[in-house]
Amino acid sequence: ASTISSVDEESTQKRAELLLDKIGPILDTWDAAVTQEAAESEIINRFDDPQIYNPSIAPKRGKEVVLGVTPPKSAADAITTYIEISSAEKSRLSEYKEVYLPSHRYTCEAYTDRYC
Repeated sequence: ASTISSVDEESTQKRAELLLDKIGPILDTWDAAVTQEAAESEIINRFDDPQIYNPSIAPKRGKEVVLGVTPPKSAADAITTYIEISSAEKSRLSEYKEVYLPSHRYTCEAYTDRYC
């Protein structure tokens, strides 16, 4: 009786290993997708903070609201708005570095050349 049970255990073990070999890549892909989805939902949750968009709750600098933007309808809209604002700010800083600062430097140089 013990020989039959050991043979059954071995065949069951072999079947389980074959099954895991076939299902293993699918389970790995599933785990990766679940991990990525969790990370994406964490990012979206960061944009669902009502304090960012509500001027009555937002931190204030004197009388000026730090960020008084109308609240988006979804987290995707919030992310899109953030990307647009970030892009506009990057463009503004780039223009400042490329246009204003050189002009200011040349003005200062011209002043010192003329009066010093």
